Amino acid sequence: MPAQSPSYRMSSERAINVKVSSLLKRTTAANAFTSYLTELDSDMCSYRLHFRRIFSRKLVLPRHCAQYFFGFLISTSRLYGDYLLLRQLEPNIPTEPSPENQCRTDVFRSDEEATIRKRLQVKVQSLPCWSRFNPTNAFAAENQLRTRADYAESVVLHLPEIYGETTKVRALMRKAPYSTVFSDSYVSELLVRLEHIAHHASYGRHALEELSREDNWSVHSQ
Repeated sequence: MPAQSPSYRMSSERAINVKVSSLLKRTTAANAFTSYLTELDSDMCSYRLHFRRIFSRKLVLPRHCAQYFFGFLISTSRLYGDYLLLRQLEPNIPTEPSPENQCRTDVFRSDEEATIRKRLQVKVQSLPCWSRFNPTNAFAAENQLRTRADYAESVVLHLPEIYGETTKVRALMRKAPYSTVFSDSYVSELLVRLEHIAHHASYGRHALEELSREDNWSVHSQ
């Protein structure tokens, strides 16, 4: 067997090093994305748990209402941050083309979302301390939050939308096991779902900011 030339060996070693480097980068990126998915699932679970608390807790005192909406402000802000982080990670996530017959599946039907929205609407509007909410919103004209009804409408509009998307995202995550390579449609749909969450989190934030301030729930206002 003829001896390999030094240049051939160097070329082969360089090619191997490139492959190893590429594999390490893909593995590192995949691990980062896997860790991200774990944190995302935790944030969505926290949001859903907090959402459902309104149906089992008695929010009687003004501070109870402020604390409850502050929890929403925290959980929606985290989900918005998850959306931004995915945008940052996306260019480096190792992906492969999806099968042509792969299609998206919605597991959260519109009637289910309508039902939970109606339940939330009834609960929010019947809060005993609602009459004590007296916001001092310096940007009422810009964010169109002038009355108590405007705040209630914002909550009922945006929060169930986010809840519905968390159901879809968690179902999507269960369809794709953690690996070193993900389908491009999986990453694309995840980004679309989180963008929708971020949209409602952004528009709902103005109301949650004021609702979460305890000094806006005055015991003297009627």
